[in-house]
Amino acid sequence: MADAARRWFRRLLIWPLALVLLIALYYAIGGHFAHSIDDDPRFAADVVTPDGGSATVAVVAALMTREVDTNGWVANDPMIFPSHFLDDMANYQRALIGASRRMLADVATWIEDGVEPPSLEEARAELAMPGDRWAFDLSTSWRPQPTTEQAYRASVAALERFNAEISSGSVTLAYAPMSFAATLNRFASELDDAVATAHAHVDAHGGKWLNTSADDLFMRTKGLLYAQHALLEGLAHDFQTTVSAPNAAGAVSDAQAALEAGLELGPWLVLNGDADGQFRPSHLSAQAAFAQRAAEALRLLARTIDGGTT
Repeated sequence: MADAARRWFRRLLIWPLALVLLIALYYAIGGHFAHSIDDDPRFAADVVTPDGGSATVAVVAALMTREVDTNGWVANDPMIFPSHFLDDMANYQRALIGASRRMLADVATWIEDGVEPPSLEEARAELAMPGDRWAFDLSTSWRPQPTTEQAYRASVAALERFNAEISSGSVTLAYAPMSFAATLNRFASELDDAVATAHAHVDAHGGKWLNTSADDLFMRTKGLLYAQHALLEGLAHDFQTTVSAPNAAGAVSDAQAALEAGLELGPWLVLNGDADGQFRPSHLSAQAAFAQRAAEALRLLARTIDGGTT
């Protein structure tokens, strides 16, 4: 009788422990395979642009397709999925989409007749969908709702129609040097903001081990650097007449190199050390230095292509 009680007690302990272990393995292994910080600097150069179309628009569409369909969008995954806890990947992807959204706002200002076509309006409206929208939100309704992925796929389809309209000549974009310079200066200002945010974080929280926001800031800035690097590839193609001017080609290469140097920073673990930490560095401070260098290169490029007036 005593032996039977002991066996029953062991089973009572083993089954819950086995369940906990299985759940831990499910999240650990599933999260490992879902995790993807795709920072291939050659990606934009391989994007195919329709004849007569906009390379910038093509890069935006390709970035969205890659993150939604190839790598998998994780920012809206509920807790039942291992990818729910991949906050670094989610911050990186959201930064890419945010940069793409702002790029399309710039593209809208390039339209020669000033009338934004329905295709671009739809693309921008769908891309405005919050990144965390899943199929169900019981706080608002029990009915299924459009997801982030559905909205972003619709945005890609609208962008492809928009690019086809550019190719056919029904929509004309004016690739003026001042438009290129305005976008470059906006890029630089966004990097300035990221640098200021990083410095403020290090000043307030540097050296604190229990800090969960340093890696979030790092991945958002990494996503911004990557998006700007990819978009600059498309911009240089669209504004090739401007880029071919004296000194401009070299300035483009310098800006691309500066952005690439920043986006390639990818420590296995983002450390929240002090700015002058010797054994525990501040990866935010290191990244901020690269981002500041990229901002300066972008401003120099803007001055070069706009005749030194920006």
